[in-house]
Amino acid sequence: MTPELVGARGAVEIFHSDSCRDGSILAIVDRNTDCSAFPATGSTAWAVKVGGTCHNATDTSLADACIRYRAGLP
Repeated sequence: MTPELVGARGAVEIFHSDSCRDGSILAIVDRNTDCSAFPATGSTAWAVKVGGTCHNATDTSLADACIRYRAGLP
């Protein structure tokens, strides 16, 4: 999905669940999010939801997930 489509549909949700389970959301980010405000250690981010679809991601820190996905899927 291109960043333009992501922007049109809304922000990216980051989860501490490989299946984007309710109650496991860590953050909602977009291209304007200051990712440095999130923890840069640990492997708490496990999946992202873009345009309503959950995508299992490589386990990473919340800050790294924010940087990677705030503009949509790479």
